[in-house]
Amino acid sequence: MMKKLNLALLLIFLALSAFPQDYALRARVMGDGDQDIIFLPGFGCSGEEWHEIARKLEDRYRCHLITLPGFNGVAAVEEPMYQKLMQDLHFYLETKQIRNAVAIGHSMGGHLALYLEAAYPGTFSKIVVVDALPFLAAANDPEVTEETTGINPESTARLYKAIEGEQFENLVTESASSMVNDQSKVPYIVAWAMNSDPYAYGYIYGEFINLDLRQEMSSIQCPVLLLIANGYEKEEAMKIWKRQYRGLKHKSFKYNGRSNHYIMYDDPEWLLKQVEEFLNEK
Repeated sequence: MMKKLNLALLLIFLALSAFPQDYALRARVMGDGDQDIIFLPGFGCSGEEWHEIARKLEDRYRCHLITLPGFNGVAAVEEPMYQKLMQDLHFYLETKQIRNAVAIGHSMGGHLALYLEAAYPGTFSKIVVVDALPFLAAANDPEVTEETTGINPESTARLYKAIEGEQFENLVTESASSMVNDQSKVPYIVAWAMNSDPYAYGYIYGEFINLDLRQEMSSIQCPVLLLIANGYEKEEAMKIWKRQYRGLKHKSFKYNGRSNHYIMYDDPEWLLKQVEEFLNEK
């Protein structure tokens, strides 16, 4: 009997030791309302991307501005990194005993919120996805699969790690400038990228682009608001978004014909209006 008990205690100890003792992400909390909002940034960005929107909500909500491991000075996690980001975010919510939170995620942050909800159903009470698809690699070709994208995380990681200093800054600046109309925000986006781990930057990009969540959409039961920027004309955008989110049960689409990819910068009033209406829905 004692041997069985000791074995059971050993197994418990080993199970506990397999999990991190603390979460790896960085969080800044604004406000002290009863409802938690988890703000998730786009690829390569800081949680501060959401600061101005959170300021408008902090009088009623508790806003968690999340900066993910590997980005803007937060140490990277081990491979597979993107899965670890999802698990680390779940660990943060469990550690803080946050239940029925609302997730608001931009780009990769929206994809990550869907990934977490699919993996741990019931984590979020509502999700706002800002200009993100379940499988970005198949945006223009629905027949593309994870096996046929030709994207390899290790290769993209080595590529970004090999790009140094001014060359990397020029690459990021060009990319950021093409995705935001308000060019005064470009230096912030570039600074966050320059302060990121180059290998993790490339590795996570490769994983995120190549992770197909289309089939997992049917497992998500909470309401999801999908905010679409004008990277495509409205008719084409709605065709792509409806096709990729076909399996999602409780969804609504809102298209912004004025804003580029960073809607929180290009049209913050419109974004805030959509979010507040969605939060107020019963």
